[in-house]
Amino acid sequence: MNSPDLRIVNDKTEVVLLYRMMRIRAVEEAVAARYSQWKMRCPTHLCSGQEAVPAAVGMVLGVNDPVVGSHRSHGHYLGKGGDLSRMLAELYGKQTGCSKGRGGSMHLIDKKIGFLGCTAIVAGTIPVGVGLALASQQRKLGQVCGIFFGDCAVEEGVFYESLNFAALRRLPVLFVCENNRYAVYTPLQKRQPPHRTIHAMVAGIGVHAAHGDGNDPLGVYQMVLDSVNAIRQGDGPRFLEFDTYRLREHCGPNKDDDLGYRPRDELDYWLNKDPIVRLKTWLSENCGLREGDVDAMNDEIHREIEAAFLFAENSPFPLRETAFTGLYRVNDPKRVFGTTIDLKERFGEERVFDMPTSENAMTGIAIGAAIRGLRPVMTHQRMDFFLLALDQLVNNAAKWHYMFGEAQSVPITIRLILGRGWGQGPTHSQDLTAWFAHIPGLKVVSPSNPADAKGLLLSAIFDDNPVLFLEHRWLHSMEGEVSERPDRIPLGKGVRLREGSDITITGHSHMIIEALHASRFLQDHGIACDVIDLRSINPVDWPLIFASVRKTGRLLALDAGAGTGSVAGEIIARVAMTCFHDLRQSPRRIAMPDFPVPTSFALTEGFYPDARDIIRTVGDMLGVSLSAATLPGLDQHPHDVPGTWFKGPF
Repeated sequence: MNSPDLRIVNDKTEVVLLYRMMRIRAVEEAVAARYSQWKMRCPTHLCSGQEAVPAAVGMVLGVNDPVVGSHRSHGHYLGKGGDLSRMLAELYGKQTGCSKGRGGSMHLIDKKIGFLGCTAIVAGTIPVGVGLALASQQRKLGQVCGIFFGDCAVEEGVFYESLNFAALRRLPVLFVCENNRYAVYTPLQKRQPPHRTIHAMVAGIGVHAAHGDGNDPLGVYQMVLDSVNAIRQGDGPRFLEFDTYRLREHCGPNKDDDLGYRPRDELDYWLNKDPIVRLKTWLSENCGLREGDVDAMNDEIHREIEAAFLFAENSPFPLRETAFTGLYRVNDPKRVFGTTIDLKERFGEERVFDMPTSENAMTGIAIGAAIRGLRPVMTHQRMDFFLLALDQLVNNAAKWHYMFGEAQSVPITIRLILGRGWGQGPTHSQDLTAWFAHIPGLKVVSPSNPADAKGLLLSAIFDDNPVLFLEHRWLHSMEGEVSERPDRIPLGKGVRLREGSDITITGHSHMIIEALHASRFLQDHGIACDVIDLRSINPVDWPLIFASVRKTGRLLALDAGAGTGSVAGEIIARVAMTCFHDLRQSPRRIAMPDFPVPTSFALTEGFYPDARDIIRTVGDMLGVSLSAATLPGLDQHPHDVPGTWFKGPF
């Protein structure tokens, strides 16, 4: 970022602060003036009137201190020193934009100066910022992470979850709440109880909190400086609430005073507290700042802005085909059902630790740690519970690499465990694999045996993209040969487990165990099955499946989730589109009923498909009458447990 020509006045901190504020205001007003040209075709949230806070925070934090923001982040980006030309090119949707035209006004990034992203989801980057701070602490980088958000964000649960974890770990975080008193058109007093202040509420959580006038630039600067110094000394997180006011509408270039949702006397009060006017007056009275000095700074700022708009106007649009590139960059004593035994003892509590019951925040924290260079492995003991974290998974982890123009990746592995049996019922037994496979930007794997579990987990950890590692609880006791070498299994590659020419059977996870049971029985009755273990649900190894179907002419797709919208349904659709003329008959699917899983032992009998269903369906497809009333190894225990070792859901 250009600094003021200090020959004009001097290098006093107050003058630099004024220059940065004037620059932010001038950029926002220039955007407002040009917005009606329909060249900036994206929502834009201007911060005119709120310049003191981003300018002061940007001055105090260093280049290497990471910062994240929210939807109204032009000032945060510019205050930190973000490239103006690339910001405006992003608003114009150009290839030279800071996110290559993929993010627009609400998704800005400039890694060179530590501005690591802002997103449109209210409170969405708060846990990400806490994760950045966790990475700084773990790697002993000595950095402070700044997190900007508005008063509306404190109404989100993830805000409190993130504060709690930051306080628990004494993380180097500066929480900056810009309280502009409105959530779109709804005032603070209609959203939060009277006689309660945000900073006092935060202090009750155990985080040092302070409150200040966000339109007093010098006061803001001193509060930020004191807080950052305390954080650097190891005093843990700090929270600053600043009262401020936006001068333009919530979203768009106009002033909306005519709508009447903001009282006239309130507007006049805040107009009289304009932070730029206040600092100009102070500098004039205390430092001899002259009007000519201000004019010279204005001239320099406007020259930079005109050049930046010219750059944006003349930059090329991204090629249409690039829209389809850059998705990927290529306290529990039982220790998660025994799968993490001895990890804490081997690697220490700094690397292996229990987390609060804050699914959304902790997932965002892990995402932030991944963005900052760690490779977190996060475990949720139930796939069902992870639904609370879908915001962070879908809107941050899956999209970060793409929407910020491939500037940074999110190498995070999230283990989700699918429960079944012992009356776990509707909310502890859901197979949501198809949901996750539907999200662009995620990789999804689901092993069926110990060797694949190791190989796929290693590949997931070292992949530069977010990977969901789905584990069926009934497979945790499975034994098999596993190499002592760190052999990885490529993501996106399936495997043929049995060779056959009569029918192709596809599946994953526990359904592969059922398929192997069935295929052995069928082999004894003269039917040879080509059994394909998908292993990777997204991406799928389509060439392997197509080659098998072209050989057998028949397809039976298995799924442990509900049939409607299932992975099996997608496989059938792709095969029908690609191998239609190779099919001897229509494909078939075996999946769960489109009902929640019941709890009662009596109701779950026959609810889950098993090898018998596979045998009957294959027989029907081949016109053979087959009876599988009993199967070796399948009837040695009650239907709702995988074996005598299973003593309940935990």
